[in-house]
Amino acid sequence: MNILHIINGFVSSKLYKAFVEHLSVNIEEQTVFVPIRSNEQKGGNATKVTNIKIVYALVATKLIYRALFFLKISKSIKVLQKEIDIDEFSIIHAHTLFSDGAVAYKLKKKYNIPYIVTLRNTDLNEFFKYLFYLRKLGIDILLNSEKIVFLSEAYKQRLFDNYIPEKYKKALESKSVIIPNGIDDYWLNNINNSKKEIDIKEVRLLFTGEIRKNKNIIGVIQAIESLSNINIKYTIVGEGLNDEGAYLQQIKEMVNSNSNIELLAAVPKEELIVHYRNADIFIMPSFTETFGLVYAEALSQGLPVIYSKNEGFDKTFTEGEVGISVNPKNINDISKAIFHIIDNYSSIQQKCTKASKKFSWESIAEVYLQNYSEIQNRSNNAN
Repeated sequence: MNILHIINGFVSSKLYKAFVEHLSVNIEEQTVFVPIRSNEQKGGNATKVTNIKIVYALVATKLIYRALFFLKISKSIKVLQKEIDIDEFSIIHAHTLFSDGAVAYKLKKKYNIPYIVTLRNTDLNEFFKYLFYLRKLGIDILLNSEKIVFLSEAYKQRLFDNYIPEKYKKALESKSVIIPNGIDDYWLNNINNSKKEIDIKEVRLLFTGEIRKNKNIIGVIQAIESLSNINIKYTIVGEGLNDEGAYLQQIKEMVNSNSNIELLAAVPKEELIVHYRNADIFIMPSFTETFGLVYAEALSQGLPVIYSKNEGFDKTFTEGEVGISVNPKNINDISKAIFHIIDNYSSIQQKCTKASKKFSWESIAEVYLQNYSEIQNRSNNAN
């Protein structure tokens, strides 16, 4: 089996590197085609695994990536055909629906190579939502794929409810699979099985990640302030990671006026694990979120989680099983979720570490391998 991965976001996320490296145990050859926006990105997330080849291709500037979609796709295909022998691949995996899927769709038309496509946050919250002139293309990419991967049931439901015509739903449903992202092996190798008790005298909330408006940190602070009858300490870890300057300044002003809010710099995972283990609840009601690996990291350390309704992590587990989903725009909803977890802490907390094992890259790679094999067998039989 020889897989061609098309991954626009490869250099910006280590999860893709982890994904292909775990697959390499059972797949003979993988080539990762990585469109980049500047020469500085060449070599990003490079791997030492010998049966993985990464091809970095300077396809377009940042402006072209956003404004000239079809030019970007056309150039990607030209560079790909020049740099790679397309005929040698049995399957293409497009890791986003639009930016990667459009390339896979065109290649299938020309080379008759089957492809699998993954739907992510930007596909739903940017392309489908705002770029209405691309919606037909998105549906065509889905219809011509062999498999459609959703990171969660929530994203599948949103796509079908809002953008898929009734006449296509049955066909697309039959090829849809739910496969979450995995987390770094470090978290599952250092899982925290300790039973935790919550001390109502000081409930410790934690956020880890980029200090950006989308993460809704200020909304959490407002929710905490509305729970004046409960002493809550809120620790925010991530300054310096990828800050939005004006938003960071707002948070600093709130920290200066509230001794129960703590803002800390981003730290490596070996230090971050200490923050997880010192906390009671992980909270990140983002406005949009592909999946949010930090939720899974928190679960591995025995923390119940508060996450966004209808975004990436939602419906990965039964509501209330390991946490609560909230409307990120509703401060009262966030406050009620905090109170609910405090009130039901023991029953929720004891399920968290076991649930986190669902995000093992090893087991996720096995699921993908099964799907790849199914596609290859179907293709071989058709030929």
